[in-house]
Amino acid sequence: MRVALLSGGTGGAKLARGLLDEVGGESLTVIANTGDDAWAHGAHVSPDPDLVTYWLADAITVRFAAPISSSRPRASLAPPVPPESSATRIGVTRARSADRSA
Repeated sequence: MRVALLSGGTGGAKLARGLLDEVGGESLTVIANTGDDAWAHGAHVSPDPDLVTYWLADAITVRFAAPISSSRPRASLAPPVPPESSATRIGVTRARSADRSA
């Protein structure tokens, strides 16, 4: 029996690991969500395919943490400022170089 799994997030990655244990690697095909892919600090980041890969490779260590106390200060939820993309920096650098050489 062949099994195809549409996977997204941690739950899909855990399900993929459970299916791998049940049906074996030769029978399992995992199609991972790439809708959350992004560029961060010049590197392409694919969180869902990465999680699936780590769970299937048995490279995830599960640790249980103590609950967060309500008396602890909370982090600010201000929206992050997107970094300037490397493509933009390259375009600006090339434009400035062209201006100097003219």
